Amino acid sequence: MLKRATASLLDKLMIVIIIIIINLFIMLFWIMISPKEKKTMYAEESGTYCAWLFLSPHKIDRLTEIHIMKEHGISVLECNYIERERFRDSHIDEYVNYKKHIFMLDIIFTLFFAIINSAYFFICEITLRASLWKHIFGFTIIDKRQHPIDISTAVSRAVLLIVLICLVLIFRWHYGGNYLVLSFIFFLILDIPIFFTQRSLLDIISGVKLICLPGIRKNHKNLL
Repeated sequence: MLKRATASLLDKLMIVIIIIIINLFIMLFWIMISPKEKKTMYAEESGTYCAWLFLSPHKIDRLTEIHIMKEHGISVLECNYIERERFRDSHIDEYVNYKKHIFMLDIIFTLFFAIINSAYFFICEITLRASLWKHIFGFTIIDKRQHPIDISTAVSRAVLLIVLICLVLIFRWHYGGNYLVLSFIFFLILDIPIFFTQRSLLDIISGVKLICLPGIRKNHKNLL
């Protein structure tokens, strides 16, 4: 059980590292190819979004207010509520456009997060018959017939993972919540059943299980 949980944790860390590295490269590349007058804007929006990941989606109005007022040389701390409301009303177009850019970044990042997660497991499961670290630890995913999973099962598991991620995101948008904390809770919920059933939530829903039996992998290769 500990071996299974450790392999699962290492898979999650691998995904996080991959997402961070690719996301940084994409962000830097996007800023580099952007017109000179927009480089600063994209950099600031990216910085605002990175800060937003540590906050609830409901805090975007506050971050937008801070940014717009700063652009006009005004400190939020120096204004009372009425002054901030008047400023907001007189610059409503700037507020709306900036929020649209941040929301677009969130959609892109969310899709990116879901795709990288599902792609990581899909590619590993159709080639190794288990995720990378589970394969390294000697595990193989088998179906109800006690055979290593095929491509159709791997596809269904990848799609199911995207659906589960989307459910978490709907919860985040509706009830609010820290993106990073919710991601941690999501991974935790997926793996909690391991300590009781030796199977993750994804394994239970997709009807597969993980076994430490290298011989099955060898037999499967002989059938190909």
